[in-house]
Amino acid sequence: MIYNSLGRADVALRVSLLVNVFLIIAFMIGVNFGIIGMAWSYLIASLLLFFPIYNTVLKQLDIQWFEVFRYLKGILFATAAMAIALVVLNIFCNTTLLFSLLLKIGLGSSVYFLMIVLLEKKLVLNLKQKVLNLM
Repeated sequence: MIYNSLGRADVALRVSLLVNVFLIIAFMIGVNFGIIGMAWSYLIASLLLFFPIYNTVLKQLDIQWFEVFRYLKGILFATAAMAIALVVLNIFCNTTLLFSLLLKIGLGSSVYFLMIVLLEKKLVLNLKQKVLNLM
């Protein structure tokens, strides 16, 4: 979408070809190891493709990485706090699968929401104002 809106369909085509060829190769390797192998191959391919793809996007938008992280730092910290809370819960939680899932959803969403409220007050106030305007 970004490439097309900038009139750079040529870049969109090259990026799409790179991603698709890379994923096909990864899946051809992963399929030999079953569903877990497919999941790992997709994860590894996604990690390897992340920086080349986003570097291309940022270059087209004339934005630096530090600007992206500056704007997203609250969201990144909230995500990290949620992940840490879920890992800790996973270590100490020894319950049934369903209860564990419900507990993790509750804890994860609560920690994330709390961190967003604490770290991104401006975002929360803007969202609140937009909701109030809809009513």
